[in-house]
Amino acid sequence: KNDTYGFSFKYPKDWDLKEYKEQNTVAVSKGTDSFAVNYYDSVANEPENKSNNYGATTIDELVVKDPMITGEQKTTFDGKEAYEAVWGGMGASYSLIINDNGRLIVINFGNKEKKSDLTAIQNQIRSTFQFTK
Repeated sequence: KNDTYGFSFKYPKDWDLKEYKEQNTVAVSKGTDSFAVNYYDSVANEPENKSNNYGATTIDELVVKDPMITGEQKTTFDGKEAYEAVWGGMGASYSLIINDNGRLIVINFGNKEKKSDLTAIQNQIRSTFQFTK
């Protein structure tokens, strides 16, 4: 549970939890399976957006301006505006890019490029994710 950014999810006890505060990331993993959540105060503060001067301030702009985001499909996630997409070059992963009342939440599944590639456990963790604020 992350009280600051208002989300929680459940994961198996035999998975490892790591928090990378300097990267605004919390991740769980076991072997090659992973589930990571990146959280930012705004789209403008997403590191690639900032360092490449894309100037995106909404998730709609981010998916258009960032060439590392492909195959985007608009959706909702836990009642929030979102995109499903593949994010990254080598090591790209299926990602959920979510607008949480102006904050940016990105959930990614390490080295799984399609939703259909997710393992049963990754889908189970995904199904428990919820916003708490």
